[in-house]
Amino acid sequence: ILPALKALISDRFVRWMIPAAALHFAPHVGNTSFIAVHIDGLGHAAMWTGLAIAAGVTLEVLLMGRSADLLKRVGPERMLLLSMLVAIPRWALMTVVTDPVAIVLVNTLHGISFGLFWISGVALMNSRAPAEVATSGQGLLALAVGGFGSSLGVMGASWISTTWDTNTMYFAATGSGILGLVCAAMAVRR
Repeated sequence: ILPALKALISDRFVRWMIPAAALHFAPHVGNTSFIAVHIDGLGHAAMWTGLAIAAGVTLEVLLMGRSADLLKRVGPERMLLLSMLVAIPRWALMTVVTDPVAIVLVNTLHGISFGLFWISGVALMNSRAPAEVATSGQGLLALAVGGFGSSLGVMGASWISTTWDTNTMYFAATGSGILGLVCAAMAVRR
């Protein structure tokens, strides 16, 4: 494990992609964990939480079903940057949008901000990580998203939401999205 990790960390793409993935995914987990609190705080029925999450996941599934075609058309580098760019207005809009239908529409962007991120991230890690440790690269990407990003997202969102409120959480999510995009731009730079 240590030789593979050393090889991965010595690669510039991987060094930038791991924090990009964690910073990008953290707000997604925060949103999933606290969108019900946010919607309830706005005085809307709980069904809007389910609709917001379902709309995003539905688009995600549809896009993932077309992943091969999308990767050919857009290219994995541009797809990665586009997906991460879309997350920034998604989080920023959650600080100002109060209408439940608008919240559902904003959260539909999950299909792009996560679905296309995952498609392109896996493709890029497969093609750009050192060949001798490509499988370990996929594991490290999954760890960055599901381990580091999830932990940062749920702990950060919990702390921010209980210390301040969910609007502040979405402001922080916007900042995390910007930092993640900068790291991704450094990762895909040739």
